[in-house]
Amino acid sequence: MQEFKQLHQQTNPLLLGNTWDATSAKCAQQAGYQALGTSSAAIASVLGYEDGEHIPFSELTYMVQRIKTSSLLPLTVDIEAGFSLEPEIIADNIQQLTKLGVVGINIEDSRVGVSRTLVNIDEFTSLLSAICFQLQKRQVEVFINVRCDTFLLGLENAVEDAIKRAQSYQRAGADGLFFPCITRVDDI
Repeated sequence: MQEFKQLHQQTNPLLLGNTWDATSAKCAQQAGYQALGTSSAAIASVLGYEDGEHIPFSELTYMVQRIKTSSLLPLTVDIEAGFSLEPEIIADNIQQLTKLGVVGINIEDSRVGVSRTLVNIDEFTSLLSAICFQLQKRQVEVFINVRCDTFLLGLENAVEDAIKRAQSYQRAGADGLFFPCITRVDDI
C-alpha cells in the first residue's frame, strides 16, 4: 500500500487505468499505467447487472481476483457505497479485498435508491470514521479514497459543500478524494 500512497505524491498526476476484467487489466498494464482502478458500472454491466450495488459482493470479488491475477500493478477497487450500511460489514468487505492483494478502495458519499442521493455529511463522516476504526483495529492497511458527489449531483452550492466534505472526510481518515463531474476551472 505504501507504493500506492507514494504514487499520489509524485510531481506528475497519477493516471489509473480503469478496468473491468482481466483483459482490460492486461491492456492497461501494457499501455504503461502505474496503477489500476476498477469501474463498478463496467463490472456490473459485464455481468449483466445495473450499477448501484446490484451486483452481489461475491461476484465483485471474483472479478477483482481475476483482475489482480492478470496484472502486477497496484489495484484499487470501487466498492460503491460499501455494500452495507454497517461499518463492520463494510470493513469486512474491504478486508476481504485486501486479502486478494487490493491496496486501495473507493467509496461514495451517495447512495442509489430510486435515484442517487447524497448522504448527510455528518452521517457519512461518522460512517467513514467507524470504518477506519474497524480497519485500524484489524491492522488492515488500505488507501481510502472517497468519491464526493456534490458536482455529480449538480448541487447549487457544490464548491462550498465539497470543501466542507473534503475537510470532514480527511479528519475521518480518508487518504484521497475524487470529485466526478467537476468541470469549471475556477471550481477546480
